[in-house]
Amino acid sequence: MKTNKKAQEEMVGFVLVVILVAVILLIFIGIFIRSDRGPDNTANLEVTQFLDAMLGYTTNCAIRYEPDYSSVEQLIVDCNKGKLCTSGQMACDVLDETVEKILEASWRISPERPVTGYSFTPVYQPTSGHPTEFHQYNKSSNCSIFQRKEVEKPISSDFSVSFYLCENPAV
Repeated sequence: MKTNKKAQEEMVGFVLVVILVAVILLIFIGIFIRSDRGPDNTANLEVTQFLDAMLGYTTNCAIRYEPDYSSVEQLIVDCNKGKLCTSGQMACDVLDETVEKILEASWRISPERPVTGYSFTPVYQPTSGHPTEFHQYNKSSNCSIFQRKEVEKPISSDFSVSFYLCENPAV
């Protein structure tokens, strides 16, 4: 009986050592993952989250019926197809108004501020043929590729959007 009890104690000790090693390994993995995020990743994360929020914004355009209002993402596709809102406005006009309001309210642009400009461009990419930029929303000075925080995102099989901010290196 004594040997059986001693074997059980050794098994419990072994399990505790394995659990302790696993916890230490998880801590090291967590530290490694966090240290990989530099300022560039954080900056692009900010731009990516802004673009996601903007594309999900609900507009005041309902294509089929009210209250089925389209998001900016849906309106980009509807605009390219020349659709009309139930209010009688063209989808492209509502898209222009909405995107300009969002961009103006979100990013204060000036040479003294951290952001000196932006560009938002929906692109139509048919499976056969060349990509076409059908609307472009710019408010920027000439900024080099090194001053940009840029994100490109597909929104459907035929459409994508690109968005970049121009950073002020002096601020």
